Amino acid sequence: MPTPTVTVTVTAKPEPAPTVTVTVAPVAAPLADDRLAALRTISVRVTGVEEPQPGRWEIHTSIEDPGGGVSGSPGAVTAVEICEKAVEMGATSVVVHEADGSSWILYGHPSYGNTCTEV
Repeated sequence: MPTPTVTVTVTAKPEPAPTVTVTVAPVAAPLADDRLAALRTISVRVTGVEEPQPGRWEIHTSIEDPGGGVSGSPGAVTAVEICEKAVEMGATSVVVHEADGSSWILYGHPSYGNTCTEV
């Protein structure tokens, strides 16, 4: 994660204590566009990537889960491949969301371990 730019200005006044102003420039999400582009090499249906905590990736897709207990559908296979690509890129925890926003594929979850798993 890049280090934010910090600017400190000290203004001396006739009083005994100086005034200190600290300004921190915001830092953009690191590599968000690069991550999105890399994940889109697996599927153009990746719509977004977020990292709410270091190493934890939330990947949004327009893929729809057929539901009804169907496992291993073509969409699920693609979502697992997206998850595996994220892990290859350094993610330590991954959630792949389907089109409706629900969690679909998990990696690094205590219940599912370190395998991209359809849930």
